[in-house]
Amino acid sequence: MVIYNYNTDKLVIVAYPTGAGGKFLVNCLGVSEVACLQDWELYNLTPKQKKQLILDRLASTPKGTWQDLDLGCFKMFENNLDGMTVKEIHSIDWEFQKIVDISNGSKYYFQVTHNAQDHAELVNAFPNTRTINFVNSNQLKRNIYKPIEDINVKAEFIFDVTNYKDRSNTLNSVQEFYNHFGLQDFDRNFILDYYEKWIKHINE
Repeated sequence: MVIYNYNTDKLVIVAYPTGAGGKFLVNCLGVSEVACLQDWELYNLTPKQKKQLILDRLASTPKGTWQDLDLGCFKMFENNLDGMTVKEIHSIDWEFQKIVDISNGSKYYFQVTHNAQDHAELVNAFPNTRTINFVNSNQLKRNIYKPIEDINVKAEFIFDVTNYKDRSNTLNSVQEFYNHFGLQDFDRNFILDYYEKWIKHINE
């Protein structure tokens, strides 16, 4: 019987305070052919299908609200892993075999965290994880959330939230992450379309 692979190097832990735009970056990476969105049931979608799903869900999100496009850690793991110790994470009885299969697969998948203690437990539970930390989070001015201070954790990669103030900086920074992770299918036209619609929605 295949068991959950806690030593996977395909998990990416993304640390940012609520409202800092972390899910935008996660979704931009998740549409790659060698990554997945934060919903294990969508694992086998093609990049084209994932891109259309994101734009459709964004278009159907009521003005002045935000539900993360119905994607997230609970959808990915059936458990958001918040507040859990390493021992508790390693003791999870995974209900769905597909989640176990993903941990043993070849696609990148994503877990987010909003505080330093949870981040510490996660990186210890998944010793080969890749990590991204957001900085200058308070620079994203939006009506839906008011981001709190940065999460001060060590990470493999840093994302500067001030990039979101400029279309070109956003596109270039997302492309840099594609390069970091060896993703070969950066779709500039999609990222631009998604960015313009997303930034308009969160500021309405």
